[in-house]
Amino acid sequence: MIPATEEDQRGEKPDQGNQRILRKKQVQPATSQREAPPTVHQHVERLIGGREKYTVADVVAKTGLTEGNVRRFWQAMGFPFISDESRPIFTDYDVDMLRAQAAMMDHGLTDPDTLNSLIRAQSHLADRMVLWQYEALVEEFEGRFDLDEVSARHAVLEHIDEYEEFLIYQMKYAWRRHMAALMRRSETELENLEKQKSPTASETLELQRALGFVDLVSFTHTSGQLSPHALVDFVQTFEFTCRDVISMYGARVVKMVGDAVLYVADDLDTGVQVVDRVVKALEETPNMPDVRASLVWGGVVSRFGDIFGPSVNLASRLCSVAPVNGILVDHGTAEALYQLDPAGFSIQPYDIPELEGIGTINAAQVKVLKERSYKRA
Repeated sequence: MIPATEEDQRGEKPDQGNQRILRKKQVQPATSQREAPPTVHQHVERLIGGREKYTVADVVAKTGLTEGNVRRFWQAMGFPFISDESRPIFTDYDVDMLRAQAAMMDHGLTDPDTLNSLIRAQSHLADRMVLWQYEALVEEFEGRFDLDEVSARHAVLEHIDEYEEFLIYQMKYAWRRHMAALMRRSETELENLEKQKSPTASETLELQRALGFVDLVSFTHTSGQLSPHALVDFVQTFEFTCRDVISMYGARVVKMVGDAVLYVADDLDTGVQVVDRVVKALEETPNMPDVRASLVWGGVVSRFGDIFGPSVNLASRLCSVAPVNGILVDHGTAEALYQLDPAGFSIQPYDIPELEGIGTINAAQVKVLKERSYKRA
């Protein structure tokens, strides 16, 4: 059997977790000092479910999985290859998780390759997420308690248990909300595809999307003039501004790549409105350098939480040659924008050099003349 979730074990509905946290008053404003704080070792043992006492062979015996299954699971989690066969690195918590993996296969719900893909996705995001959470709390401690960075990092390590239950609950909430949103989008898109020509079993489903890049100009020069703290603030301002505008106006961030953001929207109108708003928001942000932007309406393949295909490559290349604080599109996207609203956009031909790996294309600079009205909640 697959282990019951914490909510199932407690008989709770998903929205009761926060009420339980508040009732128990386990999340309190942290202080920089408390009596006999737990050590990092004690925190780690609590988080991973006790002492590390099982070797690979022990886990194989307890779960019925093969050694290959266990090793692939560990590597999919993003941890180093287990070279010392006699070293105990697994806990009872690890064994429970691997038993759940075995149960998924025994019930015919999935296969080893899919399980590895799922655990890779979760581990990749969890690795970045815990780092983000740790750094955010360090910044909080520095400001609230007037600590230097080293002291703040020690303090967060000591007090992480005061935030643990809320962070776990918040993660579950975010997963449920984003899964619900994905299901709604997918259902609508599949209904639309069924009205058109459906792909055959041998075809890869291409999704029609508006995708765009926004890239900072002279980022290397700008970052070289900043102190480490100023650089962190600068990058955070860029990322948060992009994320807030992109999500607020109906698109989704695919990934941030240092000084650039790739976003995707389900329809062309949202895509062009979003890239226009992002460029303007960054122009209005103090001490933010100029940007370049691109937009392409085309097919993409979605895998591993990312998007791929010629349209993505084209958008990246267009962004690199776009005018400063301007938006560059290819001919097909320009035509689609004109069909969408002939009076809504200024579309002017724009000469560009031959694009590496793509060749010569007709490009145009786009300006939004009719901004869609939004009301903030």
